[in-house]
Parts: sequence; structure tokens; C-alpha cells
Amino acid sequence: MELDWSAGEIIKTLKEEGIFDNTIFVFTSDNGPRVGSAKPLRGKKAETWDGGQRVPAIITWPNKIPKGNC
Repeated sequence: MELDWSAGEIIKTLKEEGIFDNTIFVFTSDNGPRVGSAKPLRGKKAETWDGGQRVPAIITWPNKIPKGNC
């Protein structure tokens, strides 16, 4: 619920400022282990190495990426 609300507030402000259609949104998660190892991957939770960011991402860029383009 917090993420939905926060994203909604950001989107609302971007639309009010007239820059929404020229903004890229990337949603991802640091789903790696907090302790231990993600071997053979490098990195842990809260790090940008592949062992910390090992989940799909959602990307939207209005007017640049067509709707339904999966």
C-alpha cells in the first residue's frame, strides 16, 4: 500500500508539472540475501550487484514504450 501511494503521489506531481510523459519509471527490488552468500552471484541485499538485484523489473516510459509490450 505504501509503494502504491508513494508512486501515485510522484505520478500526480509529474503530471501537474507536465513532465510525466518524458519520465522513465523503474521498479525493482533488492531481493538478495542479507547475510551469507548468493553464490555464484556477487552481492547481497541493498547492493547493486546481480546477487542483490535478482528479480524482474517493471519499466514504464509513457509515449516511448508501447502499452502491452512485454
